[in-house]
Amino acid sequence: ANFKAANVIPREYTWQQRKKLINDARHYWWNDPYLYREGNDGLMRRCVSEDETRRILWHCHSSDYGGHHSGNRTAHKILQCG
Repeated sequence: ANFKAANVIPREYTWQQRKKLINDARHYWWNDPYLYREGNDGLMRRCVSEDETRRILWHCHSSDYGGHHSGNRTAHKILQCG
């Protein structure tokens, strides 16, 4: 996220690490304050922190439309909610 936001590569990186970082960063977009990643299906998905992931899953399981479904069904419900 720091590379996409500030376009700065850490000085201690080797040239191989720099090359990998630049290559991997092609799939990410920074739209302040959010970081997005393009999936293999072409959909843009917002990257979330571990804490935010826990809150999202809590809401998906505990809200009126929530419940404990299979992993695929839970992921589908999360994507449908935005």
